[in-house]
Amino acid sequence: MATGSSRSDSNPTIISGAWLASPGLGPTASEAAAGHSIIAEGAVVVVDSTIIDVGDRHEMARRYPDAVTHHRPSSLLIPGMINAHAHLPMTMFRGLVDDIDLSAFLATVIPLEDAVLTAETVSLATELALVESFLAGVTSTLDMYFFHDAIFDVARRLGFRLFAGPILIDPFPGPLVDGVVAADRVDRATDWLSGRGDAGLGGGVVHAHSGYLTSPQMLEAAAELSDQFGVPLHVHAAESADEVAQIRERFDASPIEHLARHGCVSGRSVLAHCVHATASEIELIAEAGATVSHCPASNLGLASGVAPIPEMVRRGVNVAIGTDGPASSNNLDVRAAGRLAALLSKGTSGDATVLAADDLLARCTVGGALAVGRGTDLGRLLPGYRADVVVVDLSGPHHLPVHEPVGSLFSCGQGSDVTDVWVDGIQRVRDRQVVGVDMPALADRVSELGMHVRTKVAI
Repeated sequence: MATGSSRSDSNPTIISGAWLASPGLGPTASEAAAGHSIIAEGAVVVVDSTIIDVGDRHEMARRYPDAVTHHRPSSLLIPGMINAHAHLPMTMFRGLVDDIDLSAFLATVIPLEDAVLTAETVSLATELALVESFLAGVTSTLDMYFFHDAIFDVARRLGFRLFAGPILIDPFPGPLVDGVVAADRVDRATDWLSGRGDAGLGGGVVHAHSGYLTSPQMLEAAAELSDQFGVPLHVHAAESADEVAQIRERFDASPIEHLARHGCVSGRSVLAHCVHATASEIELIAEAGATVSHCPASNLGLASGVAPIPEMVRRGVNVAIGTDGPASSNNLDVRAAGRLAALLSKGTSGDATVLAADDLLARCTVGGALAVGRGTDLGRLLPGYRADVVVVDLSGPHHLPVHEPVGSLFSCGQGSDVTDVWVDGIQRVRDRQVVGVDMPALADRVSELGMHVRTKVAI
């Protein structure tokens, strides 16, 4: 059995397990879930970065006798999961600001960021975040944070699929932690998107922080950039009751109405949180074809509330799953966030069928792919799609007996169940270790960073 981390440029590779589960074709996550398939003794065949065939592993071996084979008995193969909202470098603040609400969280974290953020600290914290993501079966992330070029550098080095870009935010005219003044942000963003920097395996994004920290003029600029360059527009929306009150007082509108007035609710928009979205706002989101990134762990931890996900699903909104930053959610495990989303939705709606396992898998994969504009080549294990493949070990006692593998993935699973990960056809996790990362050395460097961070805040 081969275990190399590199791919052969034209040699087929077969990755197989006891089961293969994939959302089917369809323009929405719900339709993809309805067309899902589970193949016993399933396999994908990969050439270069692309899946060329899917089926029974014995048949795939007959079709491709010269293929390099990776067989994982007692395991489930799924598409790489996509984190639809995160702030990856906030691993450096994990556990430092627990048990406070969003307003207090921001009041603590923003001065702390001013004190410790540099391209170097962001790079180190990002490396930790990407290792954590890989080990949880997450192969792509939509990330909003300062020093996006430094974050892209780490993603390219580790082979992670990152979707990120410049943030349009102007709470005051002077420079923020990245050294950019408000008056220069739109021009800087335009220049970056014009060249797209080097987005590696992922892609460029324009971020408008929120309706309360981004002016109406800058919201409109973000919408124009999204249209001009055909990239996602990523924005926080209706996260807390305090935000709702602020937006109502300043602009005589609800948060999502305010964003819509300035062009930020469209088919390319990714609206993070939407905890306090009203029925009329959900209708507006659905009609626009925007995505809602649901981050239940962060919303609960910050006492922001519970998003009305069952109603969004009923209205056909593309609900994707995010973790938010690890300073508020405390981890980057999309599967765990999906499980929590399902439990909350069932409990608050009284409908035990909402976010069933197949639908949940689609929202952790296809939902995120649609959010970042990659619904035609990410999020599914189908011919023609990128070879982002995750192997999940279902042999642990917490899974047995396995009656329904996708149900077991979400109802019984743990992040440590992920054994192997391929991104774009290259193995990035082998036997629960990220290829090319010296984890003890990384842990030492992160611990030193943690000590530095603690010197900047009273705890």
